[in-house]
Amino acid sequence: MQMTLTLKKNTDTFLLHVSTTLFLLTLITFLKIYALTVSPLELSVDEAQYWDWSNKFEFGYFSKPPLIAWLISISTSVFGNDEWSVRLFAPIIHFFISIILWITSSELFNRKSGTYAALIWSLLPLTSFGSFIISTDTPLLFFWSLCLLSTIKIIKNESKLWSILLGISIGLGFLSKYAIVYFAILVTVFWILHSRNKVIKFNTLAISTIITLIIISPNIYWNTQNGLSTLQHTIHNADITGFDLNLDQALIFFCSQFIVFGPILFLIYIFAVWNYFFQKLSLSTLAMFSAPILFIILLQALLKTANANWAATAYPAACILISGLLNKKNYFLKTFIWFGVFLNFLLFVFILKTSITGKIHPINLKSDPLRKLKGFQAQSISIKEIIAFEKISGIVFDKRSDITRFNYYLNRNEKNKHNIYFLTNNVAPNNHYEYFYNFKNNNFNGNEKFIIITRNEGLEKGFINLFSELETLDKFVFQNSANTKRAIYIMKATLR
Repeated sequence: MQMTLTLKKNTDTFLLHVSTTLFLLTLITFLKIYALTVSPLELSVDEAQYWDWSNKFEFGYFSKPPLIAWLISISTSVFGNDEWSVRLFAPIIHFFISIILWITSSELFNRKSGTYAALIWSLLPLTSFGSFIISTDTPLLFFWSLCLLSTIKIIKNESKLWSILLGISIGLGFLSKYAIVYFAILVTVFWILHSRNKVIKFNTLAISTIITLIIISPNIYWNTQNGLSTLQHTIHNADITGFDLNLDQALIFFCSQFIVFGPILFLIYIFAVWNYFFQKLSLSTLAMFSAPILFIILLQALLKTANANWAATAYPAACILISGLLNKKNYFLKTFIWFGVFLNFLLFVFILKTSITGKIHPINLKSDPLRKLKGFQAQSISIKEIIAFEKISGIVFDKRSDITRFNYYLNRNEKNKHNIYFLTNNVAPNNHYEYFYNFKNNNFNGNEKFIIITRNEGLEKGFINLFSELETLDKFVFQNSANTKRAIYIMKATLR
């Protein structure tokens, strides 16, 4: 009887703990979704481009694999084309990443560590910021986390089910962002370092590899039919030809990680991770799937340049590692970690407030970093008024950052969308719009009329001879920050 009561008490405590954690994770997610629905911040260049992709189902796009477009297509087909709908999957996916890390940390350490890992992830600056934009990093991090869970399950209990899930996760991760290849490389290195078949059997990797190849084959085929554009773009981004030692770039990247992961937690991670390489297998697994990523991107920054988010895949394992440290009987360490989590919570509140208000107050900067996410909708309303009086064949742009946003705000709610075109002199396309919307690649009937949207008072000489008549109709100026304005010129043009 005593054993039964104790068991029931432990079960009730565990369920209460799980319920509380789920409530907190759900609350954080709903706050993020609410912020998206009321945010005045407009789509970024990349987000608007992903929306454009989402209107046409493909197995690949010019610069990215297809999954980001598929996700946006699902959310916008259900909820419409507003900004919050385009971004909806961002906070939802981060919620599920928290759940995966919860399970993984519980598997490696204990249930408490699992809940700590989930809460730590949900409050990371990386996650807070990433929940308010839709990017390829978000689904990549989800499948990377699933790969990590699958690998640990395989190590602890060799199972074909987890081998299959690992293959599916790497495959879908590949369709999210090609950076998942790092995981495939690291799991291979891990297999070699740990006496090959003793930890992970070759058959397990073979199953995962076959499934991965099956899943990614449509994207590979799409690339072969489209000049390997996505692969070439990825290679171009990682280009280290003609490199030089850029210590300043390496330092900037390294310092940026204190913001991405949180200043205190990143410091703790640095001091802890190297020891984990030489401890028991479960801990070395976390070190293997986090530290090398940081090292590779740091090297990339040293040789060329690197964005802060390029090392994002290091942090699922890092969160689990930090949650494991909370098991240690070290009061000072625990206090330091919780202080780091608290700082991240404050950053989360600030980012949440910024998303809701569209302002970074109380921080005052000469140049508003959010200025590029404002004003395109207002200017589009003015442009529509002009278009309504002009019978045109399409709208022409000469700047990628304009064609993405204005295409979204001019066409998102139109049944009969305006044709868009891009002016470029590049023979080899550098972006999606040069490849698919190149004005010069179209055979027009002649005498067609167009509206041209440009930041310049006139067209470049290389474009003027395309048209027989050019007339500036209007100029729209938007005060996008206290010290900066965005001026666009609207021109009417007749094809030569």
